[in-house]
Amino acid sequence: MTTTTLRALPDYTSRGARALVLLHADALRDFVSVWVRAHDAGLALPASDDPSYASLQTLLSHVLRAARGYMVWTCEQVGLPEAGLVEVPEPEALAPGAALDALVDELLAGWERPLAAVGDDVI
Repeated sequence: MTTTTLRALPDYTSRGARALVLLHADALRDFVSVWVRAHDAGLALPASDDPSYASLQTLLSHVLRAARGYMVWTCEQVGLPEAGLVEVPEPEALAPGAALDALVDELLAGWERPLAAVGDDVI
């Protein structure tokens, strides 16, 4: 995966919105990188009553769905059209590799579109 901050984003009306998108992309990519290392090392999460922590796959699913959900919610709150973000597959379908990289890339690309024309008065 590439680091988002190294490539240009489309012109944004709000530098704050642009910063949000870039910071989110970096944080999500960092999380996925650590998740892949944990998965490859065969690590297990400690026992928890929280269903989002039942396994590494459910944790990854939770984080990816939250990333998607946050942008969907943001669009609703500021009156933007549906963001059209990719759906996150079930936890069992998530594994390190090209499919996960493509999913993260597509999810982050979906984050780039909605806020580009939003002004500081809305954010």
